[in-house]
Amino acid sequence: TQQFDYSASFLDMATKQHPFALTMFTLDVSRLSRVGLSSIEKVFSRSNLEWLHVVCTPVDSLSQSITKVLGSVQWNTLKSLSLSGDEVNEWCQIWLSSVSPWLLSLQIQGSSSYAQDLSHLNVLFLQQLIFSSPLVELCFWNFQLQDKHDWSLLIDSMDLSFLRTLDLGKHSATQLLPVPDAPELLGSVLEATHSEVEGQKLILPLFMLDIATLLQSGLVHVQNIFSHCILEELFVNSHLIDLNMSDPVAKVLDSVHWSSFELLTLSGDNINQWILLLAKINMPRLKTLQIWGRESVQQELSHSSVLTIERLISTSSLTELYFNDVLIQDQHDWVFFVKKLDPSMLDDFDLGGGSFQQFISTLDAIDLEHSKRAEWKQKQRDITEE
Repeated sequence: TQQFDYSASFLDMATKQHPFALTMFTLDVSRLSRVGLSSIEKVFSRSNLEWLHVVCTPVDSLSQSITKVLGSVQWNTLKSLSLSGDEVNEWCQIWLSSVSPWLLSLQIQGSSSYAQDLSHLNVLFLQQLIFSSPLVELCFWNFQLQDKHDWSLLIDSMDLSFLRTLDLGKHSATQLLPVPDAPELLGSVLEATHSEVEGQKLILPLFMLDIATLLQSGLVHVQNIFSHCILEELFVNSHLIDLNMSDPVAKVLDSVHWSSFELLTLSGDNINQWILLLAKINMPRLKTLQIWGRESVQQELSHSSVLTIERLISTSSLTELYFNDVLIQDQHDWVFFVKKLDPSMLDDFDLGGGSFQQFISTLDAIDLEHSKRAEWKQKQRDITEE
């Protein structure tokens, strides 16, 4: 602490001689005493900070000193603000009345170990900050909102004429996307910015597509999201596609940038219908393919579906393959997975329910060279142990 306090006092002296020279700062109060914080307060009051990263550690007994430090920030020059750590809620409460008319980038990053909950009061602070700023970039990582409906407050507060990147981490996306109005909210943001801002993008690490909750108008919004979006994971609840929905669904899938995909999950009662829609799609970065049936109604994959899956696997860099409660109509179609797949390339080959039993009987029935049979037998033992 003494060493960091000394560094703070050195900065204090330096900014006396060269006021306004300091434009970038990372604030971590965990190793500062009140003396060090007093020096930082003076540094901030003399500096036209443009970039500020605050490591949100526990405030404890220093709340009064921290309040003075944050109060000395010259908000009218700040262009980039990043809040990270385990106590973002506590730091936001200290900052409740602050706004920045020139803030271009706002990043809120929680601890990597769990998703933090932002209180409604702090959402109102962020809403005010977003509304008053010409944000180009807005990022939420490892955060959820205590009230998931507050997402509409944040999205409605965005200045659509400037925003180019909306980056939602997995926890934020997981909470936001099931909200009934989420596709309309995100779609309207993208539609409004598309004609005005070149290069606008939405970064969603995952998307859960459930057409049972969407009308055709909702699918149009999803199509707009996908066409501007960087996606890595897609979860599809495979509901029956009616004739009046087949064309909108096909357009939605055509709008996806499949080249960035790493994980695809198909689940539900109509997996064959959805797999066939992927017949001409390439996913070169696909690492994980999950196909989940239901224990109560075990589905059978058609030969056409198996051929599509074979093509997806052979043109990707797959390392994880999961089949759960899904059978294959023609048991001989398992031969592809056993003969052509290299078991050493799969970090995980997980079979559940009827899929496991059908695979075992196939493995015993087909002719394999000794070394490959041994590898698959080992995979089989690994699955059984798990």
